[in-house]
Amino acid sequence: MHYFTVKEFLAGTQQVVNDLARSKPKATQLCNSFMGLYEEVLQNTVLIEVFHGSCSLFFPFHMKLDLFEVCGESGYIHSCGRSVYARDLTEADDKDFKKAIKNYVVKDTRKGGKRFFVVFSHEDFTKFDRKFASYLRNGLDDVKIYVEKYSIGKKPLVTVLRELQSDLKRTLFIAGAGDYTKHAEIIKNNGLTKGKTMWLIIDRAVNNQGKPNEEQYLICYDQFYVNKNPLHYFDENKPAWVAHTTIPHTLAGAMINVTRPLWPDVTVRIYDPFCGTGTTAFESIKLPSVQMTYNDRSPMGEMMLKDNFEFFSLSFEELQEKLEILKTLSKSDCPEYKLAAEKLATKTLNRPPNKFSDTIDIIQKIRASSDAKDDQWFDIPEHIVREIVGLPLEIKLRFYLALRTEIRHV
Repeated sequence: MHYFTVKEFLAGTQQVVNDLARSKPKATQLCNSFMGLYEEVLQNTVLIEVFHGSCSLFFPFHMKLDLFEVCGESGYIHSCGRSVYARDLTEADDKDFKKAIKNYVVKDTRKGGKRFFVVFSHEDFTKFDRKFASYLRNGLDDVKIYVEKYSIGKKPLVTVLRELQSDLKRTLFIAGAGDYTKHAEIIKNNGLTKGKTMWLIIDRAVNNQGKPNEEQYLICYDQFYVNKNPLHYFDENKPAWVAHTTIPHTLAGAMINVTRPLWPDVTVRIYDPFCGTGTTAFESIKLPSVQMTYNDRSPMGEMMLKDNFEFFSLSFEELQEKLEILKTLSKSDCPEYKLAAEKLATKTLNRPPNKFSDTIDIIQKIRASSDAKDDQWFDIPEHIVREIVGLPLEIKLRFYLALRTEIRHV
């Protein structure tokens, strides 16, 4: 396999064509000469167009990319699909843009009805997505468009979108201005095909150091898959957590993937002697060819790893049940909720709640321990861990939250 950037490929191809053209052959002869020399190379060449927050890949027709696997096993990939349009904004033309969208919609082989077209705009997203700000920072926020400010060629982007909607009203529905969280409702109310959404984003080219430059690209793609791995939402802040030294899941997944071209065709063993909350273990589970071995000297680490596995193994219904329990327990300090909380704790524990039902008691006992140092919360004494480990998960989730607050703010 050969990998080139688009610029490298075009420059190299132009140089070869110039050399072959010196003898002034006819166009057909020139093409035949070029293919005779480079057909095998071209059949094994992949082109990469790298942007600041995204990239485009170009494959020979006989090659297929498993986008499901790429998205699901990735570290930093949010979503992926088929490229529909990508142009330098200074060279973009409204007619070419609309033609590319129309041709794709007509030729799309995926069966289904009317598709959804979304402009990833600051106006419709940024105001409503700030609760995910840390997840969006240095990534998705960078590819949002100021839809009211941009133009394609000489026409405002808003005008081009209106014209596109008019031309393709039977096959395309372009989201209007407003809260993006209403999109599910829009899809349902307008008879759109769920899972068939085209996105319009803006991105910047990068220099040789990988830094973004001033060249902006208008990009439209048909989204096939979205990575909604819950571990990526939590990243280094999984429920069972105790220290700031936890590696982010996105980074751990990417680090493992970087090594994969060097793996043999047999089972690969990964060993993490400092597994902590289980980041490497969780990321390795996604890969069937990996045999993972992990351990940690801290009894706190073993408990956190098991608790995280239990949490991320819960079904939607079980998560809802845990949430309701946590809501009730959080109000147990109020007199009107005290009786309900005691009943709930008794039901959950199958016995009256002991002193560890109150997470503050746990924190105070750890603080009072002579073995616990301010910078060594991960080394909570084993006799305390033994008393915590048998508690129900929802009680321990409160404990981890209290511990996190203690470490970060007290």
